[in-house]
Amino acid sequence: MTERRSKPDWSSIERQYRSNPRSIKEIARVSGVSDTAIRKRAAAYGWSRPSGAPSSRELPSSIIGRGRSLTLRMLDELEAVTCMAGDLEALIGASLDADDDEKRREAMARAVSLKGRADTLRTLALAAKTLAEASAATGKKAERQAAAEERAAGKFAPVAPPRGHDGRH
Repeated sequence: MTERRSKPDWSSIERQYRSNPRSIKEIARVSGVSDTAIRKRAAAYGWSRPSGAPSSRELPSSIIGRGRSLTLRMLDELEAVTCMAGDLEALIGASLDADDDEKRREAMARAVSLKGRADTLRTLALAAKTLAEASAATGKKAERQAAAEERAAGKFAPVAPPRGHDGRH
C-alpha cells in the first residue's frame, strides 16, 4: 500500500526560508520537500534569505583552507606510497604467500598499483583546481569585462534582417 504524502506547508517553509539562518537543504529535509522545490518556489515568489544565511554556492574560507590542507597531505601520502611501491608490493606478496584468498591479494595489489595511484592523483588535482577556483578573486580582466557588459546593456539590440526580406529565396 502506498503512503500518501501530505501537501507541503509552504507558508511555514517560507517563514523558515526568510527568517531561519539554516541551510536550504536543512529546511528541505525538515519540511519533507526537495531543496530544488524550495529554491524554485523562492525564485517564483521573490523570497529573500536573512543576512548571514549559508549559501550552497559560496564556500567559507575555513572550508577552502581545510580542503587545501587535506589535499596537500593526501598528495604527500601518495608520494610516499609511490616512492615505496616496490617495497609495498614485495611486502604484500610475502604476507600473502600462504594465503589462498585471491580476491584479497588482488585488492591489496590494486591499492598500490600505478592505475590506482594515477586515479588518486587525478582526483587530487581536480580537488585542488576546484578549491583554487572557489577562492580566486575576480581578476582585473573579468572586472573590466563585467563593467563593459553592464555599460552596454540595452544599448545594442540584435541586428534585424533587411526590410522586405522574409527569409525565403
